[in-house]
Amino acid sequence: MKKWITLGLVFLFLFSTGLAGAVAHQWPHSRCLEAAHLSYSRADWTVNWSLPPADLKGLQRSYQEATGVPTPAWPEHYIHYRLKLEYADRTDTLYISWDYQVYCPVQQEVYPDLSETLLANLEALNASFFGRPLPWSTVNQLWPRKTKALATDLDTGRSFWLFRWGGNLHADVEPLTAGDAQIMKEVFGEHTWRRRAVVVQVQGHRIAASLHSMPHGGGDISGNEFAGHCCMHFSESMTHGTRQEDPAHSIMVYKAAGMWWQTLAEDDPGHWVHHCLTILAQRDFVTLEVYTATAHRCSLKEWAKELSSMRITSITVNDQTHATAEVVADLTFYQAGSWEPQQMQITFKLERHKVSHAWQLVDAILW
Repeated sequence: MKKWITLGLVFLFLFSTGLAGAVAHQWPHSRCLEAAHLSYSRADWTVNWSLPPADLKGLQRSYQEATGVPTPAWPEHYIHYRLKLEYADRTDTLYISWDYQVYCPVQQEVYPDLSETLLANLEALNASFFGRPLPWSTVNQLWPRKTKALATDLDTGRSFWLFRWGGNLHADVEPLTAGDAQIMKEVFGEHTWRRRAVVVQVQGHRIAASLHSMPHGGGDISGNEFAGHCCMHFSESMTHGTRQEDPAHSIMVYKAAGMWWQTLAEDDPGHWVHHCLTILAQRDFVTLEVYTATAHRCSLKEWAKELSSMRITSITVNDQTHATAEVVADLTFYQAGSWEPQQMQITFKLERHKVSHAWQLVDAILW
């Protein structure tokens, strides 16, 4: 991931008529930037970060010129951040990708570098919302057994207290009170093995984690209306049964850490499909929208809503160019309420605008 690229960035602007044909766009010194706000493109991630006044001045000093690369259109799933620039007489909006490219929709130009000022504020935005992917060995020390921690569901923003009952390779946890158990059930929709991305606050740390809500086994707390415990995973944690990392938990930890784009940016189309299917099995339909074109989203959602569990038997890349790929996945799955395994084959057709862009599903054929 490119981070500290030269200060020569580049970005801005929406110009009046006099400079419309210029190659280098001068910063309009006659208009002073009054405010700037960063946010995520996802509607459910409502956190907003306002740049401090001192950084506004630094931003204006840094970008004296903007030499962008003409780009007629930018793929929607490439947009991760929005930067809203406020002036006395107008508001401009720029888009920023997960790999820190800046796009001006009015100029239809991409600016490939970031200033230190903007990068620092993006990192501040991320730190205020996501958790750090601390390894399980560290979390195991920070969060002792028989103590509580506050967990926040990333997509809904709802929080609940969890009590660490036990666990050696990951944390076995239970809701602290019946009220916490009710919030968990509302967040998950039901008691389920499906995973969700959560941020856990422990001893001043915000830690990326993954949680399911299916009560099982033992527990310490009576009266919390949760019969047993559920499992919370962190980076490098493993299941007690396999003593290996669980792929679905790992992806949700990435998401909770703000690193979900690393799975989206997977260059290997076979690995990309594996990530897509894992997210689909978790019914993370909001994230699925980033992976799929609008026309073929509904059929996959409707199929996934009936899933109880799924196992990927094989993934084969049949055809691939720099811009297209066809991938066939063979699956064994169980429908909700049924113990009979079923077989399915899905052919994924992927496209990307250029090698530096992420793949996107443009067609899915279910057999």
